[in-house]
Amino acid sequence: MWGAVPEGKTVMPSEATINSTGERLRHQVTGVASTIGRAAVATGRATADAVRHPKATAGHARRTSHALPLMWQSVKPVLTGHVTDWRREYAYTLGEQAFVYGFPYIYNAGLRHRWVARQPDDEMTPYAPVNHFWHARKLFDASDRQGLSPNNDTLYSFAWVDLSEEPVVLSHPDMGDRYFTFELVGITSDNYDYVGGRATGPHAGDFALIGPGWTGDLPDGVRRTATAPSPWIVIVGRTLVTGEQDLPNVHALQDRYRLVPLHLFGKDAAPLPARRDVLEPTDAAEDPSGRGRR
Repeated sequence: MWGAVPEGKTVMPSEATINSTGERLRHQVTGVASTIGRAAVATGRATADAVRHPKATAGHARRTSHALPLMWQSVKPVLTGHVTDWRREYAYTLGEQAFVYGFPYIYNAGLRHRWVARQPDDEMTPYAPVNHFWHARKLFDASDRQGLSPNNDTLYSFAWVDLSEEPVVLSHPDMGDRYFTFELVGITSDNYDYVGGRATGPHAGDFALIGPGWTGDLPDGVRRTATAPSPWIVIVGRTLVTGEQDLPNVHALQDRYRLVPLHLFGKDAAPLPARRDVLEPTDAAEDPSGRGRR
């Protein structure tokens, strides 16, 4: 505990206090010098870019000058603690939340239409009817852009599944010690369950994919998965490939993956519906709510 200092006395700081103060000052000076150095480097680069690309720099400056007032209106309450127009701030934050909420619905609706209804130009773009698998027959590489960052040691099996009327049964054969997984993804982009070696085991099995609100009984031996968060889901299947020589073995396994609507399950001779009538999203350039905006 600190004691009182008698009146008229001078208290000299200890050596430890002097050293501690000096160390803090040294860190502050070093930090300021580092900041000045980074600013100088950034300024130098910006100057060099302006000399090499004057038009681009001028365009960037114009765009920045237009954006600055809006940026200031957004950050001003944080910096000053004073909100001049709460309605503006509320609308701005509400718009951000709406974008985050709505983005996966719009993106996945476009992906669904592309994979179900649009004839592809190449063999590595998924294309299959609703409730049917599309199987990759060769490994993806860095040139592929199919809505995910693909592995290069698994063959993919994709399917868009409609669970709005009834469950659909996913079946796979005995997989031995081979890694495999079926990732079940809602149209919200949430991974809500898995079927696979680590989640449900390697043995042959039948798994009911359940949509929201469905109630009923499942056939004996059919295992229930978690209830999907949306009537539409996408299955992202992955099966390990140990090399080019292993591809025929994986193809044989993929050919035994099945998706069967519940009312047809167990009826081997029944033909499976092959529908492609999915919603086609409005192109952003033609959307009347955003026409003329870029």
